Amino acid sequence: MSPNFAASVLWAGACPSATKTILPVALVLDMSARTILSRAETYADFVALYFENSGESYAAFARRAGFDSRSFPRDVATRKRRISPKSLAKFSRAMKLGASGEKLFEILVAESEEDVRTTLRLKSEAIPELLARARLRFRQDSAKPRESKISEKLSDLDEIFSVPWVAPLMAAMGDTDEGASLSDIARRLPNVLETTLVTSLARLERIGFCRFESGNYVPQNLHEKIKGAGKSAFFRKLYEEASLRSMRRAAVAIDSDEEFFFLSSFLVSESRMPELKLKLRALMMDFVDENIDSKGQVAEISCSLHKLAN
Repeated sequence: MSPNFAASVLWAGACPSATKTILPVALVLDMSARTILSRAETYADFVALYFENSGESYAAFARRAGFDSRSFPRDVATRKRRISPKSLAKFSRAMKLGASGEKLFEILVAESEEDVRTTLRLKSEAIPELLARARLRFRQDSAKPRESKISEKLSDLDEIFSVPWVAPLMAAMGDTDEGASLSDIARRLPNVLETTLVTSLARLERIGFCRFESGNYVPQNLHEKIKGAGKSAFFRKLYEEASLRSMRRAAVAIDSDEEFFFLSSFLVSESRMPELKLKLRALMMDFVDENIDSKGQVAEISCSLHKLAN
């Protein structure tokens, strides 16, 4: 008689909901002000993330920047007050963004604040093109000193293991040719803190697992990126993390009408195990949405097909 095998499937249907259950309060590690600025869509977003990440108090920043009001930086970060033509230069210099960074920050502020546009003599209709040019120049300047470091870290699995939600993020980025914008990724992973998305995407880009191009984050093929002895360790780590998310999600959504948690132990012929493995994989892949403009969300399956062991 053929040996018995256990086929176990854990299906966590809504990864976004799972993130709400176990997401840390904030994950904004190892990000310089320049890295944050390169991702920010508005100056208010950048200022808020800057203070979350820097560890510097608002009062200390105010003193260093030369502001009379010690609460002014906090009020800007919380959107209670705005940056004016008078405070713009002090803010950008204190953040130590470099020449191209200060220029980008200046245009971001001008995009939102009419009096800054007037002072700088910028027309509203010219802002999009000015922003695109400033972002390109800024990214070029930022990349120059870091090119050698990226190649050194590509083989370091410890770096990729430090990124929260690697597999869901890679899925949310979508097509390996087109990628997705930050807003698209956030929509596909609702309830994930934007600071977490920004931090994780920055890390993935730094170690070569995605690239930022024309406003989109473009994922790289994981199977091509992870080769050799580290490949098994990498995918084992992803599997363990996905399984934990499934278990935690099951604790709160086991009776869900949309999500699916399934476990089955049954007899199966050893000779048919390869066939069963292929059919399970084909079934899952059949539902992958390859539409670049997909409005769907990221779902996650953690599946195991294995012999029963003591």
